[in-house]
Amino acid sequence: MGRIKRPREFGDPDYIRIDQAVFKFNCCEDTVRVIAKQCDAQRKVNGAVYYDYEKLKRFFDLSPAN
Repeated sequence: MGRIKRPREFGDPDYIRIDQAVFKFNCCEDTVRVIAKQCDAQRKVNGAVYYDYEKLKRFFDLSPAN
């Protein structure tokens, strides 16, 4: 599994937490959870839930703008 946090000079993180996803994609927690479940981006590790940043980013980049 990838790293949780990386310094900014190394690029985007592999996995992020729910609060980081809400801030990054500008949507509510429920929306992030539903989208992550649909695109198989949710990972549970020792009771903590992490989201695959690349899968979520790809989803939001390819979704039509409103």
